[in-house]
Amino acid sequence: MSLSSVQIRIGLPHMKTFAYFLTILAAALLFLSGTVTSAKAEVIDIDKQKLFDFPSTDEDVGLTLLKLAKVRDPEFAKLVVRTETYKTMAPEMRAGFLQTETPRLAGKYATINPQEEGVLIRLGVKVYFKDGLQDNPPILTIQFPSSGLIYFPYFYAGIPIAVIPNGIENFTTIVLSEDERNIVNATLDPSPEATLVLSLKPVGADIKSPMMLDGEKQLPLLCEISYIGVHNRNTDQVWAWGSDTYKVNGRKTPMIEIVRPEKGAPF
Repeated sequence: MSLSSVQIRIGLPHMKTFAYFLTILAAALLFLSGTVTSAKAEVIDIDKQKLFDFPSTDEDVGLTLLKLAKVRDPEFAKLVVRTETYKTMAPEMRAGFLQTETPRLAGKYATINPQEEGVLIRLGVKVYFKDGLQDNPPILTIQFPSSGLIYFPYFYAGIPIAVIPNGIENFTTIVLSEDERNIVNATLDPSPEATLVLSLKPVGADIKSPMMLDGEKQLPLLCEISYIGVHNRNTDQVWAWGSDTYKVNGRKTPMIEIVRPEKGAPF
């Protein structure tokens, strides 16, 4: 399958494939319903260096989508000329950029392993803590950027992509255990601003059947949650949930120390 065929099929969904993928998506979104209302009642051991590496870029997610969809020939030169970097650079620099970027993308695509490396998302969210009163349990509420179906949009080389974490809706309102309540009370910043870290394992991609999300056709990249955690401005773990079943090892690039601002969140 080539990049040209991807472009054509974005506009003309294949109904059989679309129905099949929606069945998978519907099952995935219900997978954790009613089963995950609280994390383990202690801080989960994490590799901070891995989780706080630079998050996945549009290029990372775009190549992950194509690789998981088993696109044999993404036509790398066409991908390069459709990037914003190429479009906005001086015309006299484009030929040299195309000459170096095409083999770089080809090499990256040949070695990328989506299910081994995963997708790393880190973004600012608002988190609210309501302590339990009388018979009411303590509650932690995460306010995600999108309402309804929670997804994370990416855009690579003219391709709109929706990263959809399976079951993430279960983490909008979290009933805390007493131990979790104590950790949250001790580590959550006074302001609602916090950092959400998501480590995801891609499990399904469909380049033939875009989904209409927020009025735009987007290609879905379905992922399982390996780790979801709320962190304060000092990177301390406030609350988290993890799954060894969907553990990923991150990218192969050397870890880079993240320089965080002294004030303000997210880091």
